[in-house]
Amino acid sequence: MFTERRGGGRGEQGQATTETLVSMLFLMLFLWGTVHMAMFAISKTVVSYAAFYAARTAMVNGGSVSLFSPADIAGRLAMRNWQLETLWAMELKDRTSRGVTRRTVRAIATVPFGAPIFSMWIPAVFVYGNAPTVTDSVAESGDNK
Repeated sequence: MFTERRGGGRGEQGQATTETLVSMLFLMLFLWGTVHMAMFAISKTVVSYAAFYAARTAMVNGGSVSLFSPADIAGRLAMRNWQLETLWAMELKDRTSRGVTRRTVRAIATVPFGAPIFSMWIPAVFVYGNAPTVTDSVAESGDNK
């Protein structure tokens, strides 16, 4: 008794393998992109926290955000909690938003991106974090005496 083969005739024996390889390629690309987008989101959150921490320290100490100032060290310590030394710079900058200009602390860090081979194509991807500082003087009246 003869059995009939499914899937057609000659030349179609490797079709399932080829389709699986193509599908796995897109799946791996999607997973790789998801991991990198998560790294961007985490980097942005941590850098914003470092800017907030530096701005708060600058307001309490009444100082600047120069290199090795208390505010700069506080921002670097906040980034150290992430255990990746990627903080590149910390600076005071005027920023205008909705017609209001505020003095902000700006933290700049690089994102750990991909395998080391990517450093040839994309040398650095930067993430910025901003936090406002108080520059207005508070009147010595009411509860502020």
